[in-house]
Amino acid sequence: MATALIVDDSKLARVLASKLMREAGYETIEAQNGRQGIERATELHPDVILLDMLMPEMDGVQALAEMKEMGMDIPVIMLTADIQVSVKETCLNLGAAAFLNKPVNKKKLMAALVPIQQRRQSTQMVVTEDQKDAFKEILNIGVGKAASSLSEMLDCPIKLEVPVVSVYAADAIIHGVKELSAERLASVRLDFKGQVNGSAALIFPPVSAVKLVGSLTGEIAGSPDMDSMMAGTLNEVGNVVLNCVMGTVGNLLYTHLDYSLPAYFEGSLFELMGSKAPNEHGILIVVQTVFTVEELKAEGSVFLVFDVESFETMMTGLAQHYAVS
Repeated sequence: MATALIVDDSKLARVLASKLMREAGYETIEAQNGRQGIERATELHPDVILLDMLMPEMDGVQALAEMKEMGMDIPVIMLTADIQVSVKETCLNLGAAAFLNKPVNKKKLMAALVPIQQRRQSTQMVVTEDQKDAFKEILNIGVGKAASSLSEMLDCPIKLEVPVVSVYAADAIIHGVKELSAERLASVRLDFKGQVNGSAALIFPPVSAVKLVGSLTGEIAGSPDMDSMMAGTLNEVGNVVLNCVMGTVGNLLYTHLDYSLPAYFEGSLFELMGSKAPNEHGILIVVQTVFTVEELKAEGSVFLVFDVESFETMMTGLAQHYAVS
């Protein structure tokens, strides 16, 4: 059964909200302030949070902002007696799924829950654990080849983390991927299309990008030529890494992929994603792996983003060639 976390300093308000949520088919958990709400959300992973605005210790806006910073991917319905338009806009800009005035109207609450329930149902049915494991292995092979090439370029070893396959509603991905909250990244993006469509990105925090470029070019951080060297050098690195990864994906799935030219970009990953941005409807599959160049104390990530239709095509290929269900 789905679970709802009710965060309100008023016991009566918690009782009334819990009653409505149980009628909607949810089990309920309670918290008395924003800080306690964050702790329980982190520990218990509810399917939805009803969050009061005005509370002691940490109010609803502060709690919502901290949840966003933590990358918490849980729909939040804000509850408040404050009817100011600016307050509503603040909450929605922080990622709230809905904004309801107190006392809570049952009909409006049920309406706010509909898209949340639809998203939950759709994300639960997309990818099996066997499919995730199979695609992790394919990505491991691709990133392993890419890391070997990059290791030769840098003349030092590279440590890889196990890939993570996640499923997100497109309008919630920014709250689920912590790198999306970073304001500044050095990134190289490559789009691909064919039987499967999506985007691949190689991203670095700015400090890591400078270290990597410095190691390859001999330029020192802060030197006049560093900025001009950055785009060309990282574009070449991205070309090697992303083509290795996507070439392996295409070969192992027996499918042809057409690639765009890799493009260097400085900004947020949210901006980099372009057509895969969170304002779209539907479900996105995000595959992420992190690599570390310990000698340089630098790290980066490889992201692959697919829509559901493309991922299902890949899974069909896996089933045909590798008996993965």
